[in-house]
Amino acid sequence: MQQSRYSASAGRYITFLDHDDVMFPGKLQAQVAAVEEDPGIGLCHTQFEQVDAERNFLVAGHGADIQYRDLLQCHFSLLMSTVLVSRAAMESVGGFDPKTIAEDIDFVLKVSRGFRLAFVPTVLLQYRRHTMNISGDPWVQFQEVDYVLTGYRRYLERIGEHESLALLDQGRLNNRRTNAEIAILRARSADRNSAAGLADMAKNLALAFHLSRPAVRANAREFIEARRH
Repeated sequence: MQQSRYSASAGRYITFLDHDDVMFPGKLQAQVAAVEEDPGIGLCHTQFEQVDAERNFLVAGHGADIQYRDLLQCHFSLLMSTVLVSRAAMESVGGFDPKTIAEDIDFVLKVSRGFRLAFVPTVLLQYRRHTMNISGDPWVQFQEVDYVLTGYRRYLERIGEHESLALLDQGRLNNRRTNAEIAILRARSADRNSAAGLADMAKNLALAFHLSRPAVRANAREFIEARRH
């Protein structure tokens, strides 16, 4: 999807906007100014706020100043609809990989390895959240991110970036922890007075347990090693 949009573009900069999100006036001007301050910057994103399907306000202040090391550790404080990327950065990574599940995450990770990211700490976009947002499902979100990180891990092994490998392994654990926490929150908010609600609670508790096991084992290993020293 994103690759076809990129192929149809011709400008020096490329930006993205999903059909149900709303861009505020001045967003592109602020981002172009941020990118042109430093030739080492290849991508700029902004803060955004969440609204529901009727554009009622939900949450403000999403987004953070992140770089390559943060992304390796699975701190994806970025929404693709807020992104502006230079054509040079886009071409350096060959655009989007249509073969991967989460092409947005894969793309930003690759760009951040060769370029710095700029962040405009101002809310310049509304992200519309509704039942069709698949990112709300913790199991889907975990699988998408883990697929990208697993593939990127193979790349880092080939080029011998051992420090990055250690950060990425931590990122895979963080991905599990984050989505386990989401599953627990969903279980707590389930309707316990209906069969469907109880089934949803049981499903999310089982998912939280499944996702937490590797993280628990890793914490146990760290505790044992600390006691040995």
